Amino acid sequence: QGLGDLEIESILLKNTGGMVSLENWILSGPAGDRFVFPALTLFPDGEIRVFSTGGDATPRALYWGRTEPAWEPGELVTLRDANGNVVDTFIVPQ
Repeated sequence: QGLGDLEIESILLKNTGGMVSLENWILSGPAGDRFVFPALTLFPDGEIRVFSTGGDATPRALYWGRTEPAWEPGELVTLRDANGNVVDTFIVPQ
């Protein structure tokens, strides 16, 4: 959402499986930028939105603290678990 607009740029993650701890999971792009998740449990069908900008974390929103947008159209975004295993990928829409 909000690609290129730092104030609203974000990625929504939805848990379609069982309860999972996201602590030390990593959201990354091809340039090597990484967002590391804090201690957080995501329940079945739960959602968390990761905003590129700074802000105060809430139960439904986390903030990366970047000073510029994180994502470019066509980039591959990868979500990895705490062991480095790929959990999901997403291509940023053009």
